[in-house]
Amino acid sequence: MERFLIVVLLQEKLKQALSGPVEALLDGANSDTWSSIRNLLKRETLSAVSGFSAELIGFDMDDETRQNMLKSLEDYARGLVEGKAKEEVGRVLIRMKDRYESSAISKLIPFPFSCTLMRLP
Repeated sequence: MERFLIVVLLQEKLKQALSGPVEALLDGANSDTWSSIRNLLKRETLSAVSGFSAELIGFDMDDETRQNMLKSLEDYARGLVEGKAKEEVGRVLIRMKDRYESSAISKLIPFPFSCTLMRLP
């Protein structure tokens, strides 16, 4: 049970460390955005995995179980970044549509993409 609590605490720490900075990087996107996100992901994941490894020393478990738990934590961090990127894609499409609809050409040619076709909110 205590292992589970450690996992949940570290996942929450990763969420706090990654969510805001990743959103900010995606919002102010430039040519270095993905490099910066990869560096952030690597740094925060390494920090969490190191802390988790130290916490797991006190538990009696085999190496395979320990490695699976560490891999799970890395996958969680990657999933957070992927989720933020998908959210940003939805916002970009909405901003594109809003800009297009406010232009004069929108009266002549309909917007070529549909949020419902792309299954976005």
